[in-house]
This record gives sequence, structure tokens and C-alpha cells, in this order.
Amino acid sequence: MDALINVIENAAILVGGLAVRFAVAVVLLALLVSVLLPFLFAGEGVRQLWRRFAGFGSEGGLTWRRGTYYSPAHAWLRTRAGFVRLGLDDLAGRLLRRVDAVALPAVGTYVKEGDALLTVSAGPRGVVLPSPVEGVVARVNPRLGDTPQSLVDDPYGRGWLLEVDPASDSFRSMKHDEAARQWMHTEAVRLSLALERATGILAADGGELAVPSHLLISEEQRAALEQQFLRALTKV
Repeated sequence: MDALINVIENAAILVGGLAVRFAVAVVLLALLVSVLLPFLFAGEGVRQLWRRFAGFGSEGGLTWRRGTYYSPAHAWLRTRAGFVRLGLDDLAGRLLRRVDAVALPAVGTYVKEGDALLTVSAGPRGVVLPSPVEGVVARVNPRLGDTPQSLVDDPYGRGWLLEVDPASDSFRSMKHDEAARQWMHTEAVRLSLALERATGILAADGGELAVPSHLLISEEQRAALEQQFLRALTKV
């Protein structure tokens, strides 16, 4: 009889323990679902969650990314297995707006910091932009030939430019992380003021930086902005 009672008591303890664990699991699952459910049912929410995890942020209406170096000419640089991947940042994309073609140096080309690196063309006009780093071109983005507009639409993703085997690590002195965030804010304000002076129209509305179309800004004004912010070398 005592043995039977012991069995029943042990079974009751086991069932009770399982019930407590189950209750805790249900509570935790409910909390998790309450946090993630809005994101799971909203594609934009999922995208924003991923972007935050990947280090993306917004400053002055411009997208920037942690773990990324930024040149004064608004090129971004990220290290990848000993190489440096290059692209143009969001402010550069706002100024360029439309891209019909991108001319890049061939693999194996030695590029010097400050020398011409690429030409971005839109219709009959083009902008020659400088290299932010010195080294040998190791790889170019094969997608840009078919989708050059991704340079503007997805500058940190499909719109990357090329990879360089750097001659030195001097690029590590460029702004990154918190310094890059503060600089991006300053640059957004500077561009907004420059556009306001050029057009008489407020360029930032509700935190979003908007570059006027060609109908509101002349080619000369746009070229001046490209030289001022992107350090454009030549207009062709």
C-alpha cells in the first residue's frame, strides 16, 4: 500500500512539474508572439527588423550603417576577407537620383586615392567620382551592368561598386559608427541648406531629405552640389 502511495505521489509531482514548465513555456511564447506578430504580418516591419539587426540606421533622413567607413566624398567602405568593398552612400544617391550606366575600372587596375574611379551616367551627362582608397581592383559588381539604378535604389546591397585589395589600411581613419552617424546628420543639414539656397524651397520636410528634380534645379547647380559633396572630378 505504501509503495502504491509513493508511486502516486511521485506521479503527482512529475505531472505538477510538467504543468509548471508548460505554463511557463506558454507565457514566454505569448510574450514572444506579442512582440513579433506585428512584424510577421507586415513585410515592411520584417524588413525594418532585419535592417536594425544588420546595423542600419537613419540620420537626418539619410540611411547609414554601423561597421562601415565613410569617405568625405560619400563613398562607403566595408572590409570583406582582406578586401575592401566600396559603394556610394544614401546622400550620393539622393544627388545622383537617376543612373543609366556605371563605368568601372577593369579587374587588376591599380587605383590611387583621389584619382578617377568610376563614371556615373544619366542620359547625356555623366559624373566622374574619385577613389576613396588605393589598391588593386579585385572584383566588380556584375549586376550593375543590367541594373545600374540599384546604385541609388539599394546602395548598401545590390548597388555596391567593386572590391579593392588595399595598399594600406589608412581607410580605417575614416569616420565610422558613432562618428559616422554624427557626420551624416551634419551632411544632411548642410545639403538641405545648400538646396534651400539654390532653390528657395525647404529640402527637408518631416525629417526626410528631398533633392529637387531637374525642373527646380539647374544643371550648373547640380554639378556644383556634386563637386561640393561628392568631390566630382569632371562632368562629361
